[in-house]
Amino acid sequence: MSKISKTLLIYIVSFVLFSNVAHGQDIFLMGGVNFSKLGQQKDNTSSINREYRPGFHIGPAVAMKLNDHFDLIPSLLFSLKREYSESTIYIPRFDNTNASYRYDFKSSINEYYLDLPITLKFNFKLGEQKLYALAGPYVNLRLFDDSTTELFIDGEASEFENQFEAKFSNRIDYGIQVGLGAELKSYVIQATYDYGFYRTMKYEDIPFEESVRNAVARITFGYKF
Repeated sequence: MSKISKTLLIYIVSFVLFSNVAHGQDIFLMGGVNFSKLGQQKDNTSSINREYRPGFHIGPAVAMKLNDHFDLIPSLLFSLKREYSESTIYIPRFDNTNASYRYDFKSSINEYYLDLPITLKFNFKLGEQKLYALAGPYVNLRLFDDSTTELFIDGEASEFENQFEAKFSNRIDYGIQVGLGAELKSYVIQATYDYGFYRTMKYEDIPFEESVRNAVARITFGYKF
């Protein structure tokens, strides 16, 4: 089964379960653009230049009314998170202790996720305008990626293949989401920020670990059915 087929199967099963939870509640279709910083290292000793690349997210959300001011909002989003980065490391030459090889890495990161934020929504008004604030945890599952990395050694292109397979546990991303939004009849618009907690990345093929986190800013539009 292809990666895309597996992704669709996971999403369909999740959507069916999500629909059962959403029965009798306000249902929204949410979608928008996101900008990500992926795999930020806790103890970063290398120089990495990052450039934002726009991604997207889309999926349903449910508003479970708790009282006049608070709603519980679980969402199920399929998302693409993108980033471009360049990094440089120097490796000493064995034949000359005063010289080094320069390794330049240029990476285009494209990661596909199934995102599950569960936020508490606080409703309030500013004049006649309905506004709200959001805060709550999220858990994201990285489904697959089609990222590419180019390697240049002393300025010359060289073949590079990432042979270090990550364990399944590394596919889980979690943290806290906060944001603000506005409602206009059946429409909503919100800006949120996902602050990922540091997690330990382990690999199958090498005895290497690192602590990394993700950060994602989103602008989302929604329509209430």
